[in-house]
Amino acid sequence: MQENSETIGQRIRRLRNKLGCSQERLAEFLMIKQTTLSKYEKDLRSIPPEIISMICKFFETTPTYLMWGVEDKLYAVEDKIFSEITVIYENISNPKIKEAALKQLKILAELDDHYPYG
Repeated sequence: MQENSETIGQRIRRLRNKLGCSQERLAEFLMIKQTTLSKYEKDLRSIPPEIISMICKFFETTPTYLMWGVEDKLYAVEDKIFSEITVIYENISNPKIKEAALKQLKILAELDDHYPYG
């Protein structure tokens, strides 16, 4: 997988402009301030995983493409699943339910022969 020289912030700005979307509109979708999005686009602030997931959903792309500029077909399905799991997990507000969800996910992962922590 070869990396693209474009930064994550530059990719976000390019994708946003390609759609004719304003910073205000994308920031509203992400439930963040426009100034925060501006800092993401200028690579002045790191982007939390849950925001990366939401950006991918907005642009219908994968984290692999957003972060590294590579559309890797092998990982596209896994990236979309990761994004969906992240969004679901981050939207759980009750800490006890969040903990239970993580525990259940670990149990399921342990059933997989390739899970390294099982």
